[in-house]
Amino acid sequence: MSDETAIISYASWLRGVQAAIAECYSRQLMRCPVHLSIGQELLWASIKQYCSYEFKVFSSHRGHLPYLTLDGNLRAYVAELHLHEDGASCGNLGSMHLKSPNTGHISSVPIVGSSIPLAVGAAYAAKHLSESWISVAHFGDGACEEGILHESLNLAAVKKLPILFLCENNRYSCTTSLAARQPSSRMTRFADAATVKSKLASTSNLTDLHSSVGDALSYISSSQSPFFLEVDCYRLIEHCGPSLDKGMGDRTFEEYTNALASDLLSHSLNINSYERGFSECEHLINIYTDINLSRRALGFL
Repeated sequence: MSDETAIISYASWLRGVQAAIAECYSRQLMRCPVHLSIGQELLWASIKQYCSYEFKVFSSHRGHLPYLTLDGNLRAYVAELHLHEDGASCGNLGSMHLKSPNTGHISSVPIVGSSIPLAVGAAYAAKHLSESWISVAHFGDGACEEGILHESLNLAAVKKLPILFLCENNRYSCTTSLAARQPSSRMTRFADAATVKSKLASTSNLTDLHSSVGDALSYISSSQSPFFLEVDCYRLIEHCGPSLDKGMGDRTFEEYTNALASDLLSHSLNINSYERGFSECEHLINIYTDINLSRRALGFL
């Protein structure tokens, strides 16, 4: 199986899993808000192909794909969303704090931008301890408006830290468009200001995306220096919740329709992988739905 075939297959599975979450969320038995990434799966499916690297990932509140990519324990994932003790964090943390430290997903942090300095600290530790892991600060374009990004880029450049600044630019902060918040659509300009090597990729070009991820990781590993990878993508689901994000805030119905029509994964979807992800996730959701219904009847929810 080629890398691109494997990426499409895994991305299709990820979309199926998320689609099941979206469809079943209205039952109101997942005991936390969910920030899904439908439309953004190809990046993490590409990262999964570089499993020879050891990662320490600090993700944003939108941490479902990092968790599933690095850990993949679907039962623990679904159970955590239902705040059940079978969950990844024993049901104590829920969606916005998904993590699996043993597999490299160190934390998900819901405060915008707060994953970034944690990842810088891990990169500093790697350098100090002569460890080989690559620290990953995962964030969105909204976090680029936080001062901590610029402080972190500066420190990583000065200290030559092995860190990947991974920016998913989905063009929106909640429902506010990028054009209403920043004078430029390019986040790499912040890396340029700190003299951090950078590159722009897009989920609309899978070949370039996959090679860009590889180039970034190879550069960090060989130079022990930071790299800023900006990935243009588009979130098809609402900021928080299960609904399609059309006609909300600055996003027009026409823009949403055009984005859906140009979504690469929609056109190349591996139906078998998608259906497998959906059915596996739905089966587990049904199990924990029944458990939570029983707990509600007993007055525990």
